[in-house]
Amino acid sequence: MAESSVRDRTSMNVTKTFVASVSIGCAFFFCYSIRAPVAEQGKSVPTNLQLLSSVASGGNSIESQSRLVADTHGSIAVTRTPQSVELEKATAEAHEVVMCAQYKQDVWAASALLEPPVEGANPIQLKEREESLAAINARLSVSTPICENNAKSQENAYPKLLRAAQLGDMDAAVCYVEAPFPLDADQLAPIGLEDYRKNALALIDIGIQRGDWRFIELMRTAAQRAEMVHHAQRASSWFRRLIKPTPEDAYLYARLEQLGAHDAFSEQVSRMAESWRDGLPASAVDALNQRASNEYQQFFAQMPSLEEFPKSCGF
Repeated sequence: MAESSVRDRTSMNVTKTFVASVSIGCAFFFCYSIRAPVAEQGKSVPTNLQLLSSVASGGNSIESQSRLVADTHGSIAVTRTPQSVELEKATAEAHEVVMCAQYKQDVWAASALLEPPVEGANPIQLKEREESLAAINARLSVSTPICENNAKSQENAYPKLLRAAQLGDMDAAVCYVEAPFPLDADQLAPIGLEDYRKNALALIDIGIQRGDWRFIELMRTAAQRAEMVHHAQRASSWFRRLIKPTPEDAYLYARLEQLGAHDAFSEQVSRMAESWRDGLPASAVDALNQRASNEYQQFFAQMPSLEEFPKSCGF
């Protein structure tokens, strides 16, 4: 449900234009695990719309690109296809990029937590501090051997994320859309921004059709954050310029999350939605409520309830 499709959509079709052009760099983070990748600058990357359509309809990354065969004993075995092998490689590269970005943040955070606690900290705060440090150290035990002396691990983050996303890795798609990495002058040029928008909006459509709440959260955040930040901050960010923010969009995405929210979290999201509803004409609110209800029934009614805001690709 990207900007172009949420407002005018009569049916949620996968965006047919999925542009990719050149390469970039930087890094970011998966909790688990424009210009886009090309062999030669200026040439576009072919998209795999059949694979993306499979993912949008519920195909599960590598598994959806493998076929089941019966062996001589009648049991079921999974035969890996060239596409599944390619996806596995692209996913590993993308996850290494974001893991090493998290590694940098974890090193800094661990250092800060090892400093003496603030005077007057209560037992609860001290316990939370200890738990945070334990979690960081657990991540560092995995990431340090890979990232400590690997300067190249964070190069070309966006092409790697985009390629994995094109092949069906929705974690990579979330990180690509959020675009949290610093951008250089070429990436901030109009052609870089336009390529990012086309790719990101196509991935958002796919994620929403799959019932992935993270993409609703990304659009809600984009609609609200871009409205609230200073122009200088917005100019240095792809994500903050993904869509033109409007109160209508902010209300629509908050209303969608409210429909999927559970108990106390529903009340929190409801208050947020109400704050964006103020000032909108009653007719507009009615139309947005109907649209949110339709989208929820079509894509999210069978998904688990939300207990908190969906986590995207953030520290």
